[in-house]
Amino acid sequence: MKQIKVQIAPDGTFNVEALGFRNASCQKATKPIEEALGTVQKTTNKPEAYIHESNPNQANQSNGW
Repeated sequence: MKQIKVQIAPDGTFNVEALGFRNASCQKATKPIEEALGTVQKTTNKPEAYIHESNPNQANQSNGW
C-alpha cells in the first residue's frame, strides 16, 4: 500500500515520507506536497528508491536457443 506521511513541526519545518514506492515514483508523488509546504532543506532516499522494476514480459521471453 502506498502512503505519504507528512509531519509539520510547530516551527514550520516539515518531513514528508513516502512509503511503498519504488524508484523515482516516490519523488514524483511527494514533489507537489513539498512545493506547497515550502523550501526543502534535505532529501534522503530510502533503499527502495534504487529498486528498478523490470518489465514482466521481458522476464518471460526466451532467447530462442
